[in-house]
Amino acid sequence: MVAETISVNAQSKFEVKDFGSFKIHSYATADPLGDMSYIIEGKNALVILEPVLFHVNIKEFGEYVESLKKPIEKVIASYHTGGFNAFDPESIVMIEGMPEFEKGEAYSGMSAYLAELEHAKKSGASLFIGGHGMGTAEMKDVDFQIAYLKKMKELMNKEKSSEGFIAAMKKAYP
Repeated sequence: MVAETISVNAQSKFEVKDFGSFKIHSYATADPLGDMSYIIEGKNALVILEPVLFHVNIKEFGEYVESLKKPIEKVIASYHTGGFNAFDPESIVMIEGMPEFEKGEAYSGMSAYLAELEHAKKSGASLFIGGHGMGTAEMKDVDFQIAYLKKMKELMNKEKSSEGFIAAMKKAYP
């Protein structure tokens, strides 16, 4: 296996691991939620795992994918559905239950996560290590995540359609 790191800008980066018959491109978005996206590069095509969510990352990710000069065979997502408009709808695969999850109290898991963030904030810790990214987080990152999730819950309750919700989130977090 060969590993290579490509810094796209001061915040985000791609890491490439070459397994001979395929490569895995890991993209650390450096967004406030520490999102990760992946590209599996085969001989003739690409598979995207967890497309990126935030607009600035969608553009950067898309440019990187284009630089690989291979067609996208599938886009597989469990939670990062905000970036779907960058892909052919026929290529999108969602994990079982995800469409229903998005329509329900989504993010009932989100409520539990929000409670854990608020508990962590009160702990007195100044550095946080988690599984949603490649780095560590500071209190300002925890504050952002709390504010983001609260805004998301507010807009989910306010907006009547998924299109309205997406537009409101894009307006709140361009």
